[in-house]
Amino acid sequence: MNTTKTFILLAAMVGLFGAIGYLAGGVGGMVIALAVAAAMNAFAYWNADKMVLSHYHAQPVDMNHPAR
Repeated sequence: MNTTKTFILLAAMVGLFGAIGYLAGGVGGMVIALAVAAAMNAFAYWNADKMVLSHYHAQPVDMNHPAR
């Protein structure tokens, strides 16, 4: 169910980008906006996990080190 919700949200955002691009620059603007949306979605797909872990300053767990 979460995968479906995520897909719908991303599709809606791409549609919104396309509509705004069309209103701002016609068909050419829509193509550029859709290309930007596709690039942003690809970047988020491949890097979201790294960005979240970096945000929380996550560190690897050392299994040989005793708990504090």
